[in-house]
Amino acid sequence: EAIYFKTNVKSPGFSNKPVQSELEVNYNTKFAEKDVGKLPDAYSRLILDVLRGRSAAFVREDELRKSWELFTPLLHKIENENIRPHIYKFGSRGPVAANSFITKESGYVRNEEYVFNNRKVTTDSGGFIPTSKAPLTQEELKKMAGYKAVDDYVKSGMVLGLGTGSTSYYAVERVGELLKSGKLRDIVAIPTSVRTKEQAERLGIPLVTLDTHSKLDVAIDGADNVDPNLNLVKGGGGALLREKMVEVCA
Repeated sequence: EAIYFKTNVKSPGFSNKPVQSELEVNYNTKFAEKDVGKLPDAYSRLILDVLRGRSAAFVREDELRKSWELFTPLLHKIENENIRPHIYKFGSRGPVAANSFITKESGYVRNEEYVFNNRKVTTDSGGFIPTSKAPLTQEELKKMAGYKAVDDYVKSGMVLGLGTGSTSYYAVERVGELLKSGKLRDIVAIPTSVRTKEQAERLGIPLVTLDTHSKLDVAIDGADNVDPNLNLVKGGGGALLREKMVEVCA
């Protein structure tokens, strides 16, 4: 977690020339683990607040209903038209396409010579280029996990459960690729949501139901958190019931 604020300040010394600088608080560099203990991720802290009965991080029911009134039509449009979000690198300032949008709407033009913590801003990346090799983005890690799950566990002739979510999306994508290339054959699959069903149909993955195939060879799905004992925390989305029904049969 980090907060930084870029601003113009007077340059040091007798000059009055303004220079760009920043006010920054990066938890990982500002606070040593030996002083404050291991910093939990946001999701773990949220669960702790639930156990303690603290509601400061939550919204009221009426606020939640209003937010869904605003976002549900947008989510339906994204799902129905198969719109994929703009991908951007971890640590960057956002998608490259946002630069031209901001310039068009506000007239703001970013200073590409600005340097923050030895990370030069460039148009090509849409953000900061670390001096060391940048870590993989969350999206890249999800793709790796989804592809590896299929490569390691899915064989020809299997009855396969297809999960739902941002990581499962890539697992379904990989199954489609391997079927198209001929490396997988005679696969049938059971989707856990309408969204997964539509993706599988676009990729030519043969689909069946639990009524005709109640025994699955393997099911692939994602989880939000996993502990050392392999206990999972799964999101409470609309596909949760169907996910459980499919995965209990695998």
